[in-house]
Amino acid sequence: MRQRAMTRLQISDIPVPAGRIDFKNQRSLYCEDEGQWTLTAPGLEFMGEPGEWEQVVSDDDALVDHIDPLWLLQLIAGLVEASEDGDEAVLGEPCKRYRTVASFAVANARSKRKMEPPSSRGDLDLDRLPIDVWVDAAGRIRRAILHGDQSLTLLELSDFGRPDAIDLPESDEILPDEN
Repeated sequence: MRQRAMTRLQISDIPVPAGRIDFKNQRSLYCEDEGQWTLTAPGLEFMGEPGEWEQVVSDDDALVDHIDPLWLLQLIAGLVEASEDGDEAVLGEPCKRYRTVASFAVANARSKRKMEPPSSRGDLDLDRLPIDVWVDAAGRIRRAILHGDQSLTLLELSDFGRPDAIDLPESDEILPDEN
């Protein structure tokens, strides 16, 4: 079933957010909709746009699948099975495609930060999460797709080596809490 669904899916037709990941500081900044940005860092989350951030209050430092793109990369660290599935270009770069299976428990045990289980409306087998992964000649992940029960989570990576750190907002850039 997954193979048939993937052959019909045109990745270029999926409106994906644009953003950056600061691997050194474990931060991400991305825009899903015009003017709606999300900035994540360990223990912090902000929404809004640069200069006018609302801080999202959280009680923990957990990686959450629908908020932090580092979650999917950490899930890949829990791979328990992989098979090569041919060559395919991602954003113009030649890559090898792999069909993989990840264990949430293995990924969570290897993670420096606690991971929340994937959001789901159905019955996902957390020991057998199907992920397609595209790896370039340098061994870098260029694309990853987690196949949920009723959804796909897509992450595409490019522009490796850019030294752009993601800075946390200054206090005058954070809007006052209205509660």
